[in-house]
Amino acid sequence: MHKLSEMEVEIHQLAESKYVNFRPCLETSDSLSCKVIEVQDEISLLEKKINNEVKGQLSMSTGEFQNLNKELTGTKSILVGLNYVAEIYDLLQACDAAIESGKYGSAAMSLNKLEELFKQPPCDQHEKLHILQAMKTELTVQRGKLECLLSDLWKNHVKWNIQTNEKSGSQREDGQTSLQEVSVTFAPVAELQELVQGLNASKLLQRRFKTFAEKFQQYLVPMVLEYGSLTVDVRTTELTQTLVVCPLEQKSDSKSAKNKSKSQPENKMYISVFVTLLEVLEKLNPLFLNIDVKCLDDTEPEASQADGKSVTLMSMLGSEVATWLLDLLQTTVLAKAIPTSAKDLDGFNEVISATKLLQDQLLGLGLIQPENQTLIDHVKNINMLFANKKSQTVLESSRDLMMSNLLDSVLVTDDKPVGEWPPLVPGGVKKTKKIEIPAEHRLSDNTFRMPRCQISQSIETLMRLAYETLSEATESSSECAIQMFYAVRSMFEMFLIVVPTHHGQSLLTVPQASALHHNNCMYIAHHLMTLGHQFAPKLPDTIVPTFVDLIQQMRKSGVEVFVAQVSRQTGLLLECLDGADGFTNVEEQANEEKASRSVRQVVLQMEHLHKIWKPVLPLNIYKKAMGKLIQTVVERVTDCVSALEDISQDAANKLISILSLLEDSCGKFMTSPGEATNAELVRHVSNWSRLTEMKLVLDSSLSEIGDRWSDGKGPLALAFTPIELKQLIRALFQNTERRANLLATIK
Repeated sequence: MHKLSEMEVEIHQLAESKYVNFRPCLETSDSLSCKVIEVQDEISLLEKKINNEVKGQLSMSTGEFQNLNKELTGTKSILVGLNYVAEIYDLLQACDAAIESGKYGSAAMSLNKLEELFKQPPCDQHEKLHILQAMKTELTVQRGKLECLLSDLWKNHVKWNIQTNEKSGSQREDGQTSLQEVSVTFAPVAELQELVQGLNASKLLQRRFKTFAEKFQQYLVPMVLEYGSLTVDVRTTELTQTLVVCPLEQKSDSKSAKNKSKSQPENKMYISVFVTLLEVLEKLNPLFLNIDVKCLDDTEPEASQADGKSVTLMSMLGSEVATWLLDLLQTTVLAKAIPTSAKDLDGFNEVISATKLLQDQLLGLGLIQPENQTLIDHVKNINMLFANKKSQTVLESSRDLMMSNLLDSVLVTDDKPVGEWPPLVPGGVKKTKKIEIPAEHRLSDNTFRMPRCQISQSIETLMRLAYETLSEATESSSECAIQMFYAVRSMFEMFLIVVPTHHGQSLLTVPQASALHHNNCMYIAHHLMTLGHQFAPKLPDTIVPTFVDLIQQMRKSGVEVFVAQVSRQTGLLLECLDGADGFTNVEEQANEEKASRSVRQVVLQMEHLHKIWKPVLPLNIYKKAMGKLIQTVVERVTDCVSALEDISQDAANKLISILSLLEDSCGKFMTSPGEATNAELVRHVSNWSRLTEMKLVLDSSLSEIGDRWSDGKGPLALAFTPIELKQLIRALFQNTERRANLLATIK
């Protein structure tokens, strides 16, 4: 029942809204339609009015707007140009004012800004502005004026005064004049600060400061190294401060001061050098080197680091000289402090401590950077430093010995060659029980024995140096021992080059020098055979301690020099014999004198060699050398006589006399007391029988010659060929039947 009532209400409302309210809505719609028509009419009238009146006026206003816009743009350009010119003018005025007030950094920055402005003109028509060209010229003038002013101020504000000992003639070991006093005068720090900033902003600081660093290298550091201990004073006046560096007690006696500093042991020289060097730097720092080189405005300073932070002049000095200075300290001061003996290595800890302190103080001053550990790394490697210095000392000493006089000689005896060598084991070698060796295996007493001869005294010292160095190597660390062993090897290798080169002329022209060099080489080779084996047990296993590969080279050097000398002497003897003119017509007095003089010259030359060589050379080498010379002389004389076509009786007698002189002299040269003359001559002169047989032929009859020939089996057949003997017979004897018969038997 309730639902039916609700349905009735809904139907009633629907009918009312559809039929009762329809008329008011229609009336409203009609009213709105009329208003719309009226508005459309007004819009049409307005459009006609705009088309007829407003459009004409609008075209006129657009032209006026464009003209005004152009005027506005031109006015803005003029304003920008005026501002540009005004800014340039202001900077020029600021530069002048800064220069007058001594603000050189600000003046340089103003000029830098002007250069940047000229690089960025405000418009494309700036070339037409004549005032800009004039301002550019003014900028160039101001820049040149400022640079000249800064250069002059640098010369006046940083002055070096060097005093030398030229009057006294004192010179350093390198030949340069010794320094007596070095002083550097500085202006007040405030003025220097402005000067440095101006130079930095003008990009002139690096070049100017480089000259300061060069003079620091040229004068101050060498003076510190030369004297060690110095007086370092700062003298102050109202306008300047002067650093004065001079030797101790210079006013009283500079030479005694220098000698006093030199009297300090070289291995302790580092102490005074380190102290003096730090004192110089510490007093230079407040006077000049602690000035900061800062960035001004937005421009990077010339000396600034990559990160833009400011640096001090001390840092700039370090960038110029630190590497050179540290290397110099290593090669001079620290090199002298390195011990030359292994037992002194423990004392090097003091050097390491002093070097670390120097490193820290240089780092605190700003001269070196934290990553620069050159000095510390150098002194920590003490074993290698010691080995290098020891090797260098050995090689220098050996070179000096090699270049010394070869003719100062010493005798090598049979039983004990040049004294005792240092024992390889501390306290010597214990005697062991003697071992009996069977007779059939017994070695000769001369095995590994150097024959009696003379050697150069310098070579004796050289071999002692080699033994001492190797002995010290056995007591050193492994790396030192290796270095020292190879230093000894290098010493002998250097001998093969230095001696023949340095003494080349003497070895070629002085017989005694060549003989001594031969003995020297054989003496060294004699020791090299066992030198490595003696020290091998105590040397590191990483090397093969042997010198046997040098033995052949050493012997070859001695033999080549001596053979060259023998060849030269052979040439001299033959040159003397050339004066005999082949011994022709010696029956004539003039020819006899020439022949006799030639032979006497030969004898005199060989006597000279006999006096020089016999005491120097081993006896067997001496006899071989003299035998070679005699053999050459005998060969030339006998060949000349054999080639004669006619020999008279007088000529034969003269030739016998000449040959007898030669025979007697040669016998003296080849024998010692107790030796058979003929036996020694036959043993060492292969053609000696040729000379004796020629004497017999010259003084024999045909029958005697035939008996000595004995159908080619006699002694005469061993000395001459059939052709040579026939020629002699034809020259000596007339053509007879007996001569013909004898010649027929000689075949």
